[in-house]
Amino acid sequence: MQYLFPQLAEQGVDLYLKLENMQNTGSFELRGVVNQIAKIKSRMSNQNHRTKFVTNSAVNFGKAFGYVLQQRSLLGVCIMPDSSSQSKMERIKCHGVKVELCPATEIQSRVDRYVAENEYHYCDSNDDRDLMAGYSSIGLEILEALPEFDILLICCEGGGLPAGVSAAIRSKLKRTCCQIYAIESESSPTMFEKILNATKKLFDVGLIVEPSGSAAMAALLSNKIPDVKFKKVVVIVSGGNITPDELKELI
Repeated sequence: MQYLFPQLAEQGVDLYLKLENMQNTGSFELRGVVNQIAKIKSRMSNQNHRTKFVTNSAVNFGKAFGYVLQQRSLLGVCIMPDSSSQSKMERIKCHGVKVELCPATEIQSRVDRYVAENEYHYCDSNDDRDLMAGYSSIGLEILEALPEFDILLICCEGGGLPAGVSAAIRSKLKRTCCQIYAIESESSPTMFEKILNATKKLFDVGLIVEPSGSAAMAALLSNKIPDVKFKKVVVIVSGGNITPDELKELI
């Protein structure tokens, strides 16, 4: 879990990376979806009924959603905005999930119709306790590998990831011994360049990471996090769902 970056070593930063980009579906979302679907199944009165699921998602959650359903021989539909690229749709469809496109303003109503008319179970991609409970396993694994650290940086990712991870860490630590930052990237050309720089730095040490998964690393490399000298810093690298062509174009 430990990586050396010359720029950070000069500051005395002891850096550790939690590589969620190495998950089977390329992102942390897999942990949440596994728990979310398992909990829905456990709450059903008719266990023999072939449950159907629906979600609205971009690539990472949709890919994890499709993978879990495929592994369990379950049916599902993923509603995506009609602006989605063919490559993004294919990453989800390859797991056997039906993909439907519609205008972004109509996505939630389309999901609601599946739930009301076709008895589908809705898998919320953000605001869901079972989802966050799945993400909390990241925090437990960090503590198992590194019982003491000073700073944890997490990409905000809609809020579910930092909520789950921080809850797990706070529940295990009886005293406040670390600072936790949820990183939300600014909508500015300058910050975008810093994220691309972090993506390139990670690639230079052999890690394929998508820009959104590099935001926490970008905050550290661009000195946005105070008082890191001689500290143990953990960065969660949240995802790596990016094609070679997309990565080449960016860096």
